[in-house]
Amino acid sequence: MSKRSTTLVLLAVLLAQLVLAAGPAFSQSLTEAEKKEFSLNVALPSPAEMFLAIDRLGDTNWNEAAVFNERYDYQDNYMRAMNLGVRAADGLVAILAEDKTKLGQVIVIVITLAEELQVQETILDRSKTFEDLANQGRWDELRDELDALRYLIEMEMDQLGDQDVATLVRVGGWLEGLRVTSQQLAKGIYPEHSSSVLYQPNLADYFEKQLSGMEPEAKRNPAVQAILTALPELRRLVNVGYRNPVPAENIKRLNQISSELVAMIERG
Repeated sequence: MSKRSTTLVLLAVLLAQLVLAAGPAFSQSLTEAEKKEFSLNVALPSPAEMFLAIDRLGDTNWNEAAVFNERYDYQDNYMRAMNLGVRAADGLVAILAEDKTKLGQVIVIVITLAEELQVQETILDRSKTFEDLANQGRWDELRDELDALRYLIEMEMDQLGDQDVATLVRVGGWLEGLRVTSQQLAKGIYPEHSSSVLYQPNLADYFEKQLSGMEPEAKRNPAVQAILTALPELRRLVNVGYRNPVPAENIKRLNQISSELVAMIERG
């Protein structure tokens, strides 16, 4: 991606934050296309946001959580995209664990998947940055870099006209974020209110709409069908009211469903 494109993407993120601060009067002056772009930035919390929310509230063993599937050879772009989203989330866990070895392994897989999706320029431009920051122990900056990279890959896919593939990168990252977060919360070591980070009914609605509107070939993918089938239950499990704790039995079920879906994605 060119420097100009990257700058425009980062500008879009900043403008999205300004829309929230400015309120309805400013948002009404935006075009429909701008509203759609800004709402996407605001509506999709990244796995990093979920991980950081629980990290601040408990003694999370990220080293134990830093496990990932090393497979990278998938037969079509739909599976590559979902696995790219999953592995990017895994990279964030490796960063929180401050594990340079695992992070390096994940980055190699992410690069391979990105190359298959024709977005290698975006990630290769940043690979040296990842290495330098890890060697210097600048983990907070590294986390932000990887999370920004995930977003840039999604945006590049959108710009290339592969909206379905971009959606699948997002859904893969969300499911892995949900799996890891619910796994940690199920341990019962966090304050009860910590589970409110799982309150994401609008995300379930968003992904159901996006996946349902994809091209027929993409919708026929077994993993996509399984996700579409699971989304209504996922929404029910998290829709407990804003800032209310999610019951322990719901967290357990969320982890079971997300784990099964991520395993299916990784099997290809």
